[in-house]
Amino acid sequence: MLTREAFQSVYDQGPEAVFTLLTALEQRVVELEARLNKDSHNSSKPPSSDGLSKKPTPRSLREKTGRKQGGQNGHLGTTLSISTSPDHTMPHIPTCCEGCGASLEGAEVIA
Repeated sequence: MLTREAFQSVYDQGPEAVFTLLTALEQRVVELEARLNKDSHNSSKPPSSDGLSKKPTPRSLREKTGRKQGGQNGHLGTTLSISTSPDHTMPHIPTCCEGCGASLEGAEVIA
């Protein structure tokens, strides 16, 4: 911090000394502003050093239509239907009882 007495001594030395002091102070301000403008996006600083400021929410470039989101009234939806004649079937037969653990090898298969 430059005290009033220190500034007065520079002022007494003449205009060239004042100009040199102002140039040094301007350079210091430029360095400090450059340090303040750094964050994790434009330097090697970690994201935790960015501070508590919230990031702006992304805005969609699409124009609003006035309709609600999702399926609209009158729209006929489509879904997969169960096939009456599948291409192939694969039986999944358990080998043992889930309750008691007994073998089901000789048990009758009920479809």
